[in-house]
Amino acid sequence: MQSRHHDRHIYFAEQGFTTREFVIPLIEKYHKLTGDCKVLEAGCGEAGNLMPFLNLGCECVGVDLSPSKIANAKLFYDDHPNKSRLLLIDSDIFIADFTEQKFDIIIMRDIVEHFENKDKLMARMMKILNDDGVVFVGVPPWYMPFGGHQQMCRSFLQNVPFIHLLPSKWYASLLRCFKESDRTIDEMLYVKKCGISIEKFNRVIKRHGFRILHKTHYLFNPNYYVKFHLKPLRVPIFFRSIPFLRDFYTTTSYYILGR
Repeated sequence: MQSRHHDRHIYFAEQGFTTREFVIPLIEKYHKLTGDCKVLEAGCGEAGNLMPFLNLGCECVGVDLSPSKIANAKLFYDDHPNKSRLLLIDSDIFIADFTEQKFDIIIMRDIVEHFENKDKLMARMMKILNDDGVVFVGVPPWYMPFGGHQQMCRSFLQNVPFIHLLPSKWYASLLRCFKESDRTIDEMLYVKKCGISIEKFNRVIKRHGFRILHKTHYLFNPNYYVKFHLKPLRVPIFFRSIPFLRDFYTTTSYYILGR
């Protein structure tokens, strides 16, 4: 069984679509996009989220720890007319050299939950953000039905909600029963270790001096539109105000952060 997540061409196209249709219109409410904008995507994978920015002529940088994903990205962008304005780096975001550069827009879509040290991550983002720059963050709460990134599975488990909330030993045993690879099991246990709640993320960004310019909790993730033809749906006002419980039905939270 192969999910859309494992077909990297489809995943790349889906990222670009969601960013073009839902992320960029949100960013433009707080920062004008022009050809001289410098855009960074942290944890970019194949950098599908950068495609709409590159199409607009922005100067784009994508950083990812995986050399294979960066290699794929370079292939995907090989014939893009603006590829000279795209820099793809296989590096740890904490050691990538940005000493001569700061960014107007930083994109972190579905990557915060992969970092064990969120304070270190947000401190790094603050350091490389221009004074009038903005950070877009899309973060799935850990307790939501697929907060364990079950899409990484190749078995039936990719469709089973809430299994990531099992105790770690039971969770690992279940993954082995369905013959998931050791690598997948290690990755999913790491996500379990690093998962974050809405409240915890709010505390982290506050500690590092970020101002929340915009925050939306979604019942239907905007990315579900291209994947399942479901229009984005916000969590109703009453339910989005209930701490902890909202983490179970919020499939993603979109933030725009400024200094």
